[in-house]
Amino acid sequence: MYKRQVLHILAAAQEAELDFTMADIDRLSRRLPNICKVAPASVAVNKPVKISGTAGPLPALAAAKVAVKIERKAGKKWVKAKAATAKVGATGAFTLTYKPTKKGSYQVTASIAKTSSFTAKTLKKTFKAK
Repeated sequence: MYKRQVLHILAAAQEAELDFTMADIDRLSRRLPNICKVAPASVAVNKPVKISGTAGPLPALAAAKVAVKIERKAGKKWVKAKAATAKVGATGAFTLTYKPTKKGSYQVTASIAKTSSFTAKTLKKTFKAK
């Protein structure tokens, strides 16, 4: 979750006179993964784009694998640019770096497979290479 979102949620809870604190946000964020973040959203060709995220609940998903597929838009179709696997660390985080070789729109699909304690999750994010 982004800092601004956290502040707005806490302010709304306080205004509604709900007992909702940072401890509640921390507890929820450990259970609900932020599977994929892509930064920056716009990058020059051959400059790195960081693909990162978190997986939870821990420790159930520690050492899990995140399948990452990167595609580039070619006309009306998405064509494969790269496929990789990132390993979730002990903190629940993973990171992968990609350098686009051509200008255009790209989409990143990050997926974690279903386990006995986790329902499968897939998330897509986009970025542009100039």
